[in-house]
Amino acid sequence: MNKSNKILVILNIGFALLLFLLPNAIAQAQATETLEPNSAITPTTLTEPVEQEVKTIEEKILTEAVEETLLKTDKQSSVEVVQDQNITADILGIKKQKILPTSRLYTFKNFWRGTRTAFTFNPIKKANLQLRYANEQLIEAKKMANKEDNHELVIKSITKYNEQIANASDVIKKASKQDIDKVLEFEDKIIKNSFQHQNLIEGIANKLKPVMTERIIKLKENGIKHLAKTIENSVEPEKIEGKINLMIKNQTASEFKNFKNLEILKAIEDKMPEERKIIIKNIQKKTLEKLGNDLEKMEQSQRERFNQYIKYTGGDKIQHLKIIDDINHLEVPENIRQEMAKAKEQAIEQIEEKIKKLETKEHKQEFFRHLEEGRMEDLRIVKELENNLSPEVIEKVIEIKNKTFNKFKEKMANAKTPEKQEKIFKEMSEIKDVKQFEVFKEIEKIIPEDKQEFFKKMKEKSINEMETRIKNVKNKEQREMILERISGDRPEQIELIKEFIPAGEAREYIMNKQAVKINRKIKEINNPNRLQIMEERITNQVDLKREIEKRTPAIFERIKEKNNEIINNQVQIETNKLIKQKILPAKEIKELEKIWKEKLKNKEQITTDELMPFLKNLDLSNEKIQQIKQQASKIEKNTLIKKLVPIKNLPKTINKLEEEYRNIKRMDFDDNRVEKEFNDNRVEKEFNKTKSSTGGIWDRIKNKLQ
Repeated sequence: MNKSNKILVILNIGFALLLFLLPNAIAQAQATETLEPNSAITPTTLTEPVEQEVKTIEEKILTEAVEETLLKTDKQSSVEVVQDQNITADILGIKKQKILPTSRLYTFKNFWRGTRTAFTFNPIKKANLQLRYANEQLIEAKKMANKEDNHELVIKSITKYNEQIANASDVIKKASKQDIDKVLEFEDKIIKNSFQHQNLIEGIANKLKPVMTERIIKLKENGIKHLAKTIENSVEPEKIEGKINLMIKNQTASEFKNFKNLEILKAIEDKMPEERKIIIKNIQKKTLEKLGNDLEKMEQSQRERFNQYIKYTGGDKIQHLKIIDDINHLEVPENIRQEMAKAKEQAIEQIEEKIKKLETKEHKQEFFRHLEEGRMEDLRIVKELENNLSPEVIEKVIEIKNKTFNKFKEKMANAKTPEKQEKIFKEMSEIKDVKQFEVFKEIEKIIPEDKQEFFKKMKEKSINEMETRIKNVKNKEQREMILERISGDRPEQIELIKEFIPAGEAREYIMNKQAVKINRKIKEINNPNRLQIMEERITNQVDLKREIEKRTPAIFERIKEKNNEIINNQVQIETNKLIKQKILPAKEIKELEKIWKEKLKNKEQITTDELMPFLKNLDLSNEKIQQIKQQASKIEKNTLIKKLVPIKNLPKTINKLEEEYRNIKRMDFDDNRVEKEFNDNRVEKEFNKTKSSTGGIWDRIKNKLQ
């Protein structure tokens, strides 16, 4: 045997020994690692991934894991959110992962995964192996997410997970027809795991730095894309609905699980070809009905927890708003609609906050990605956002609105056959409510000339069906349910009701219910800017104001009360923070709070004297403060500026006052210079322009003191 052959034999023997010893070495190393922090489960020895089909076992695992996690969870969360996001290794049917990418041994672990995959030639076994490794890499990401230093490795692990899922989806297509039972079993497993993965990634995202949010969203979206691809390429069309419905039915998750299932199904629909979208829509319809039935059976306390669930769960808030809109189209009792009104308001506030943080065109496109199909639900949500968001963010919505309505216009233009026209009509007429009138008004502006007559007939038919439905109700309870579903909650919609529905009993019923829902909306708004916009929209239209005051005389008093309530709550929250953090003495904070709340009741103005407690906490000596006060009094009798400052303008006022005081501090207190400084109308103009709420008063104070 020559020298080169000897070397080759030695290398082969060495490689064989490595393949034999490496799994045992990894297993022993894992045994010395710590247990998974978020799991309260006793370690079990599993030689291969185990699909735990017994529901009671899964429930026990989930319950124990949630109890453990809740001990470490922020109180401002939801038990059900934690329950749905806390997917453990046991639930996925794999071993606990103890060698992580942070370990020096992880290179060997990855090498073993690659080697084993390469030498597995049976397509079904290979696909199952890749799914197992995908599960493992997500669990590794979850364990690393608790430490900020590991966050880049977390992203890398989720990226690897996506690659494994994509590979598994490709490999299973090569399986022979003789193995059909094993293929069907794999399809069930990957669908079940993929729904779990979406919740797990959301839980991981909550622990990561905010700057990584966009990257996580893209990775999560890739997971949906691979799931949709698997369903499209591997599952026979007639079996898709049965498989997913059965998976949802047997799911072990919280009682609110179908809300998240609907979000995932809507995301899958966007990735499917047109013929498969219909199947996914049917699944959504059944899931939505199940959620509606569940909500009806719940106690009031459970429904309130459902609102908390919507608020604190991660995911796509645009999709959440769509689901809330879908629930409102079910024939559910008024108390459920009231809870959905609260959920809608908090979803809109969260969307507004998110839009404010969108920095690049790519971020904006990613955030609005589910509104670009030109579907009727897209048009409705775009109008909802346009009507409810504050002016400072509305520009970012207008672009997507134009794109969405142009996409619909394109669909209308391409509807050359009666069948295609009927399909569009069905989509438009399925939803019969006042909000749809707003969409009709927008469509009228863009409809092609040759489709005008068709659109007019379709609109008239839809309105006639709405009127007929109201007239044919058998009892008061059913009428209330239908009116709740048809009426809107915006003042401007009253004019649309008068335009679209002829005078008569049906119009009066809808108008009265509209007034009730407007009052309800006022109660649910927690943003003073949005409240102010609503008030301005009413007062700026004489006819509208008269109509609303006729049906709800005390509306402006309610707006005033709600505005006071919002600001009082903001002051109270920030006050409690300051007391807790011991930034200012509790007594002094309470004195300031008392002054501002008293002024707030009558919308009075605040003078320099009343700002003195704040001024004393700036880096100005008492002597300097008294000098400033004296100089100010020479100009305008103890008033710092010509127009006293309204309480609602206080945040920007404080900022400006500090600037002016510091300017005076640097002066030599020459009377002429001070008088010139104050007689300059800059300050007055600035205050008059200010429209901000009192949110953040205490944060400003805190920042000044640090």
